[in-house]
Amino acid sequence: MPNVDTDAAGTNYYNENKQMLYVILKGAVIVEIKLAQVVKLAFGISAMSEAEFFASNVIENLASFLGIPSSRVRVVKVIRETSSVNAARRKRQTSNLNVVLEISEPPETSSQPVNASSSNGSTTMEQVSADLINAIQSDQLSAALEAPIEKVQVQQPTPLPTSLTWSALTASGSVAVQQMETVQTPSSVEGLLTPSTLVEGVASLLRFHTKDDAGNHVQQLGSESDPWTYDINIDGEPSVAESVPFPTTQQGWAEENITLNTPGSYNIRITITNPSGTRNLTTTITKQVIKREFTIDVKLIGIDGTNTNWNPNLNPIPQGARPKIEVKLLDKSTGTIAKNIDWQGFKWKLNVGPCGTEPVYSTEVSAEVADYIWQEKAFETSGQYQYCFKMVPYMSDGITAVVEYSVDETSITLTVNNGLTLLLGSTAPQLSERLTIGHYMITLAVLISKWTLA
Repeated sequence: MPNVDTDAAGTNYYNENKQMLYVILKGAVIVEIKLAQVVKLAFGISAMSEAEFFASNVIENLASFLGIPSSRVRVVKVIRETSSVNAARRKRQTSNLNVVLEISEPPETSSQPVNASSSNGSTTMEQVSADLINAIQSDQLSAALEAPIEKVQVQQPTPLPTSLTWSALTASGSVAVQQMETVQTPSSVEGLLTPSTLVEGVASLLRFHTKDDAGNHVQQLGSESDPWTYDINIDGEPSVAESVPFPTTQQGWAEENITLNTPGSYNIRITITNPSGTRNLTTTITKQVIKREFTIDVKLIGIDGTNTNWNPNLNPIPQGARPKIEVKLLDKSTGTIAKNIDWQGFKWKLNVGPCGTEPVYSTEVSAEVADYIWQEKAFETSGQYQYCFKMVPYMSDGITAVVEYSVDETSITLTVNNGLTLLLGSTAPQLSERLTIGHYMITLAVLISKWTLA
């Protein structure tokens, strides 16, 4: 550690473990600090002595593989590992080595940092790091170095403060510090579908990742500057994804939405490819897509002109009120409001009228969300009213109805007090004061059909 009393201004010490730079500043001396991106590579080499390592072409082979001068590669440390307790024997035997290398650009002479960029916009050191990671994960680095290496670790260069990577690393207020990380080599792909049961016309989320030989999840695949890509194909269907960059900021996961429009058995094939195209990892998921089924949910949600004293879950309905009824088409598989109800290209209509007669009201329902509010005219007299609600799919002509997938009839009971006049404001009677005079039934029948183009 520099001594502020005895050492000159500019004397510095860099703590490798803490990644802290200590610099003495004193007097009128101007100290200029220049930062450079550095890549560190650590690995083990079996059955090689220190003398053999330095006599080998490992450094030259690495530089040649990365396309940089060998002068850019510096040996930081070479540590021998051996279990022998006899010093004399230890000197003679060949043992395993742990090697740490540092790769960097030559020192800059200008006061402003110069960061050479590769063709894809990354800096030279970021590209070096990407090439190393891809070589390791593609099982190509040992062959490139002509040495049996193992337990490989890489410390990626600290991103430039102006880069998107820097912004992502410091978004939470943390310091952008890079650490040595073991690079896992992927050997297989696994895909998971949510929900696990596939239903025609209903989107499922496909999440997938890679595993190493030990079955461990690979935390990061590839690099941002030179990513791996993935393809998702389904037999007999258009491609879901083609040459999509595998994300490097999602802890080793990627995801896509999948929607299949016809019942049957499908093979979903996931292929992940390294940047050079020399290695493919593939898995196939076979899934049965089942027929889509619906249920209906009908609820009285309000009346026009009343104050907040009226509770739609209770009766009666005041004389002169117009009831609001919400009709929801629900996917039975999820219990949620049906979406994408035009998955087969047809149109849906809500038809309403007194039961046993032609509908007096018809409207097209949104294909995106099957949730509709229907409002009847005001109840002026007591009596029994029955209405039928039918939500029917039609072909694209809007005339030819489809005749499958019927939904069980649902009923709702409404009680109307024709002696209770609809009032506004605080003068409206409380529910406890209302008398049941009329009893009304609304029957809701929903016919839902699916059709297939001829």
